[in-house]
Amino acid sequence: MQELILYTMPMCPYCFKAKQFLKQRGIAYKERKILNPLAFREMKKISNSMRVPIVKVKDRVLTGFSHAEYEEVFALYQGENVHE
Repeated sequence: MQELILYTMPMCPYCFKAKQFLKQRGIAYKERKILNPLAFREMKKISNSMRVPIVKVKDRVLTGFSHAEYEEVFALYQGENVHE
């Protein structure tokens, strides 16, 4: 199964929106809070960005939250097991 990883920061309104989007669609994900140094290094390695949330799903990395972009990306993976 393909794992979806969501990198977040506490009190981030865009992180909240991303989590809400995924939960409303029943998409399971693993959350990594970037205040943890290990999660922060992991995030920097895959994205080279400080803009949260960052979602890694399959070969795609999404930075920030855009409802339209999330709709497009997750529609592409509809019917495929992209979560745990």
